[in-house]
Formats: sequence, structure tokens, C-alpha cells
Amino acid sequence: MYMQLAGGPNRDADKKHEFIIRADGEVVSHGRGKTIWSGSEFSDLRIYPGDTIVIPEKTYKPSVLNSVMNWTQVGAQLATVAALITVLK
Repeated sequence: MYMQLAGGPNRDADKKHEFIIRADGEVVSHGRGKTIWSGSEFSDLRIYPGDTIVIPEKTYKPSVLNSVMNWTQVGAQLATVAALITVLK
């Protein structure tokens, strides 16, 4: 409820890894907020004064294609420098 009042998470929010830092130092993670028996959702947890809701940003891992493209660019730049040195001799 409080996240909706604040405008809600943006598209880069990693809602699967959200957690609450309680005022007494306890940390309640997204996985701990949901149980099979109670059926409660993380978003239904009670927030007390002094608690902090943390929703980290999604991290993106570079793909293999991205790495190949970077190394190809380095190789092309080295070839350009080698050709330039040859022309200047």
C-alpha cells in the first residue's frame, strides 16, 4: 500500500528482491513475507514507524554477443592503427 501511495516502483525495479528494514534492525525479505500456510503477500506486511522499504534496481548481465562486439571493436581499432603506422612509414 505504501509503495502505491509513493507512486509505485518504476520499470527498473527488481520487485522479486525487495525487502523491509525494520526500525529494530530486522530485515524481512520478499521470500520471507510469503508463506504457504498464511498465504500472505509481501505487499500486505504491516509497516511500522521507522521501517524502510527497499526495492533495488534490476541488474543486467552483459550478453555473450555484447562481449564479442566489444572485442571485435578493439580488434578493428588495432587494425586501423597498424594500417596507419604502415602508411606513415
